[in-house]
Amino acid sequence: ETYLLRNDGKVRQFTINVSSTTSWDGGASLSSLTASSIVAVSGFLDRADATLNADEVAVVSQDGFYAGGLITYVNPATGPATSFDLYVRGLLPTTTGLQLGQIGTVNLSGSEIFSIYWMNNPLTQFLFNSSALLPGQHVAIGGPASGAASASAVTVNRVMLRASGLNGTIVPNSVNSSNGSFQMQVNGFVGVLVPQTVTVYVTGKTGWRDGWTGLGNLANNDKVRVVGLLLKNTTNGNTILIGR
Repeated sequence: ETYLLRNDGKVRQFTINVSSTTSWDGGASLSSLTASSIVAVSGFLDRADATLNADEVAVVSQDGFYAGGLITYVNPATGPATSFDLYVRGLLPTTTGLQLGQIGTVNLSGSEIFSIYWMNNPLTQFLFNSSALLPGQHVAIGGPASGAASASAVTVNRVMLRASGLNGTIVPNSVNSSNGSFQMQVNGFVGVLVPQTVTVYVTGKTGWRDGWTGLGNLANNDKVRVVGLLLKNTTNGNTILIGR
């Protein structure tokens, strides 16, 4: 199946190969794709013939519009959100009322589909929904282009949580090997959006780089970068990061 991918304003055509091992998020399938579908694809690119063997396909939009970026504000801060502000870092098409580098307000009606990229299971709805939105989260939104004509009132059908990369400093004496976690204070631009302490959880599948192999390598005030899912504990409001 062939899709058009926009890269720095240029349109390039790639062939995406799917198979019985390709994971489809949200119950989608090859037959559910149309000319209005915008998808996120992960896999292995063969540069020789411009084909990509897909490991995972997620439908970001079925209505021809997509925007991606960071949540900067959630209204209300607790309970089901009725809207959130999005700092736009990706956009397709570029002819709506939204612009790159702009903050748009996304309205929520309660009927949106919430999903997590790379987590295709029924538990997703409990981890990410309108009550679990958080400033600093990296999300993609999808819907009709007509719903993005005004940056102050964007309407969408889908909200997808993507992995975030956070730079920070390890909080002294916070490494807890018994429950596989440590705490970090986020630095940089995202630190403005996430000023609170973040608890990072690691699993047996978490990858370690630059010679580090586990929690035992971490020391007080170490500078770290963690890539993973930024989530809100809706029970106590705490911010957690599942390290990938």
